[in-house]
Amino acid sequence: FKGTILDIIGFQNNKLSYAPDFCSVNATLKTLWLGNNKISSVVGEDLSCLNFLEYFGLGGNPLLFLPDLRQFLPPLSYFAVRDVPFTCCAAIA
Repeated sequence: FKGTILDIIGFQNNKLSYAPDFCSVNATLKTLWLGNNKISSVVGEDLSCLNFLEYFGLGGNPLLFLPDLRQFLPPLSYFAVRDVPFTCCAAIA
């Protein structure tokens, strides 16, 4: 993605097992859709470079672990996790 000016990326239904590195578009990326893949965990440090991300969609993934995204993505205003089979959730204050 280096050298591109992308503000929306959608990789839905691609059998991804992890979130790819999008740091090369960190100055422009505002919307990231990774729904309906095979992603079971998200590492906050891997997303912390996405300084302007506002919308993040992970619905339909078999997520087992999610970090506190507020810590890594302060501008995030929309987080979609529809159809995620959570069995346990931490309290969010």
